[in-house]
Amino acid sequence: MEYPLTGNGNGITVDPYFGKKIAGGYYSSGEASYIEYIGGYYFLFVTNGGLAAGGVASDYNNGGYQMRVFRSQNPDGPYVDSKNSTALYGSYLLNFGPNENDGNRGENIFGAYTNWGNQAKGNYGERSQGHNSIIAAEDGRTYLVYHTRFQNWGESHQVRVHQVFQNKNGWLVAAPFEYTGETVTSADIASTQQIPTENIAGKYKLLTHRYKLDHRKKEASEPTDIELLSNGTITGASTGTWSIDEGTSYITLKIGGTTYYGVMVEQTLEPTDTKAPAFTALASTNGVTVWGYKYGESTTEPETPVDGDYKTGLVAYYNFDASPITNQLNTTQTATLQKEGSNSLPTLKTDGSRSGQVIHTNFGAAENTSNVKFTNPLAGATLSEGATVAFWLNSIDQNYWDAAFAFYNPQTTARLYLTLCLRLHHLR
Repeated sequence: MEYPLTGNGNGITVDPYFGKKIAGGYYSSGEASYIEYIGGYYFLFVTNGGLAAGGVASDYNNGGYQMRVFRSQNPDGPYVDSKNSTALYGSYLLNFGPNENDGNRGENIFGAYTNWGNQAKGNYGERSQGHNSIIAAEDGRTYLVYHTRFQNWGESHQVRVHQVFQNKNGWLVAAPFEYTGETVTSADIASTQQIPTENIAGKYKLLTHRYKLDHRKKEASEPTDIELLSNGTITGASTGTWSIDEGTSYITLKIGGTTYYGVMVEQTLEPTDTKAPAFTALASTNGVTVWGYKYGESTTEPETPVDGDYKTGLVAYYNFDASPITNQLNTTQTATLQKEGSNSLPTLKTDGSRSGQVIHTNFGAAENTSNVKFTNPLAGATLSEGATVAFWLNSIDQNYWDAAFAFYNPQTTARLYLTLCLRLHHLR
């Protein structure tokens, strides 16, 4: 394949070395591009904005990370969004955040959100999602794999996977919750009705994924309450109509004068096993997506923690990825690197197993230690059911024993040590 030079200066669209330009240009934001052939189209994902979690009023480029979607019938383009806007830029335009001025290019498949379901709420609302892969797998399903930061967990991030479907117009819409082994395939959407019509009516949480969220203030979309009535109308915080294409899983919602085309499937409200009818839909006219899930009756959100819930009641979390080392749940509390005697201060080192930084302490006997001092977040509290301290430890084989953790009472100078015999238990 030859790529003859086409254009000049910043207007070059084909280059013998780089090939054909299909997206971006003029320093407009965009990275982590990914193309996958799905259901008759080549879909291009690009993540715009700054990778960080945001919340820095003085730094516009800190945050705003968001996936945008375009498609084409050819692998080399032209790629356009649902509004027929091109993925190419002919001049610099700001394409993320509250001051975005590029006409909101690219389908907003989803962005920062919180108070959604049983997991993505409070400190753990998702934000700055992106740098994704989109995989049309051999099992007949399509998966969106991305990393996300959280509403109040600093720069810590985790990987998430959502199943993705095509609506009746062939555009991609992401499932409202993480993939937990659901068996519905892409082909099932067009040929089967996953949720019987009589089971659709009821009260729903509605989440609208808007453009131009203010990442400097950590703004995130939050759900409102609506009701889908059996007569096809929508009432509540938003009003309109809904209809299902009988025999398929395609749903059409008209909300506030805007028409959204999507799919209706059953979802699991992680981290529980609660099942609920849910929809995900796109308004082709403006690129905005909406999610919804039915609540009440058997899908009422539990008020008590479930097995495996490690977040409820958590009062301190240190990730060592920022300086100063701060409790991500209470930024007034910090950790201090310190030493005794002739030992050296602990150091921060990157560890691939943790995908972040860890504290490296130096071995030393009594009065000659290297350690980290943390503020006790429970100081003075009465603990009728005790408390849990969890930490990640990677010992070296030469250390057969050591004190891994200690509690210290500054009033009485009493100390309580947790000492590990590493000859028998190599912990990691």
